[in-house]
Amino acid sequence: MKKLFNVLMMLVLVLALCACTPSENTDPDDDSENNNTLTESYVSLDINPSIEIIVSSDGKVVTVYAKNDDAKVLLVGEVTFVGQTLEEAVKRITDLCVEYGYLTEENKDIEVSISSPDGDEMVESLENKVNQAITEETKDLDFSVVITTGLTEEMMARYEEVKAQLVEEGLVEELSIHKFKLMESAQSSDPTLEVEVAVTLNEEELINRIKASRDEAYNIATSTYNKMVEEVEKTFQKIKKSFERGKYAAFYTTNMMKHMVNYGALYAMYGAAADTSEAVLELQNVFDETLKNVLTEEQIASIVSKITELDIAYEQVKEGIKDENGNVTVDSINLYLDEILASVENEEVKAQVAEIREILAGIDEAIKEQAGALEEKYIPQLEVMLSTLKMSFEAFDSAYKMIQAIIPQSVKDAMTEFLRETELLITTIETTLKNNPKVEDLALWVETFRAKEAELYEKIVNDLSEEELDKIENGVDFEIPAEFKEAEENLTKIRDEAKSAVEEELKKLKEDRKPKEETPQE
Repeated sequence: MKKLFNVLMMLVLVLALCACTPSENTDPDDDSENNNTLTESYVSLDINPSIEIIVSSDGKVVTVYAKNDDAKVLLVGEVTFVGQTLEEAVKRITDLCVEYGYLTEENKDIEVSISSPDGDEMVESLENKVNQAITEETKDLDFSVVITTGLTEEMMARYEEVKAQLVEEGLVEELSIHKFKLMESAQSSDPTLEVEVAVTLNEEELINRIKASRDEAYNIATSTYNKMVEEVEKTFQKIKKSFERGKYAAFYTTNMMKHMVNYGALYAMYGAAADTSEAVLELQNVFDETLKNVLTEEQIASIVSKITELDIAYEQVKEGIKDENGNVTVDSINLYLDEILASVENEEVKAQVAEIREILAGIDEAIKEQAGALEEKYIPQLEVMLSTLKMSFEAFDSAYKMIQAIIPQSVKDAMTEFLRETELLITTIETTLKNNPKVEDLALWVETFRAKEAELYEKIVNDLSEEELDKIENGVDFEIPAEFKEAEENLTKIRDEAKSAVEEELKKLKEDRKPKEETPQE
């Protein structure tokens, strides 16, 4: 067993060195490349599409964001808005909404929301510019566009709820609607941003949060794009995580005479177990969603585009294909098609419906194949994790027995209890695996492993000197491995390929949305 322990410790060291990643010395507050003292304001246009504009105090557009998939379709292929005046950008966006059938007599409301660190005068000025641009650009339409700066009933209810909560907690005495809408946008950009934290940020800080959470791929990051890069992104992040924990494992392994209890290796072990359980939990959740046959946004957009060719209004189709829970599934679309067929005798329409059903059959088959693949991948990952945990436990138990006679009683008691808990956890996992684990089991494992990981990190901090911790955390004596460079290059390549593929798909959806010119009758 001693030999096994030594071999495992060498493996931990090798893996740690192989998983090294460079620490980037970037200062998020360093604005040396763009020493611009202009403040920035936030403008939101909600038509469905929903679009955000960041504009500088000199009236020039800094960036434009697509808040939802309809906006991503609308903006794809457009030349950059950056550097244009706010009025120019709003006019172009309005034109596009008319051209591609988003702004119609049935859908003529435009909700405008503006927030600015420069105060009410700037907000009023920007509101006037936006309103004038929209009014001027839509003056020749057959219907009047309705511009509102308030909240919908649903948003107003949410606003009152959030305001009441924050007032009750003593965090604010009052909450403006503009601040609330900016908080909502910042939270949608960064799901980790709690409302209690968001309310403490001023307008400038909230706008910076929005910008910081949106990279250059944001405007094309549909569910298809995210799916294409998700696996390689996870692999890359696993390498980074493995490196971060591996540094501690490697340090303890190379300093065994000074630090006899290898908290670093235990920390790495529980962290890896948490990662595996978390990955399988995500897999199980995907599996559960897949079995519901819920379509992706891109699949829905493609089907909606096909059905609107039957001269049915876009908004009517989008609502009609939903099930009672608001989801769009293969079954809910087929039911909607049944309703269409029940009211027509036209053979051409029947042929178009049959064509749509063929597309749905292909989607249904793909969903079933995906479900099968997930099921095959699910249990084996947990079995590998269990095997690794058992082998690591045996190695650490053996190592502990060799040194327990020479370590302080307090450490001995802590290690005895820790190993007892680990053995019990392994037995529980082993039993659960035999009975097919449920989502609740996986969630509990993740919680337990993460708690152990945090507990061990605290032990490491208490065990090592500040100098030792600084040496580990700053990656001293660790080289950048080829594995990390390769993973980083692969991630960049996949992102570029996904970006190109999704841009083409969005362009196709955009073209499909454009109203077809009627052929003159002879």
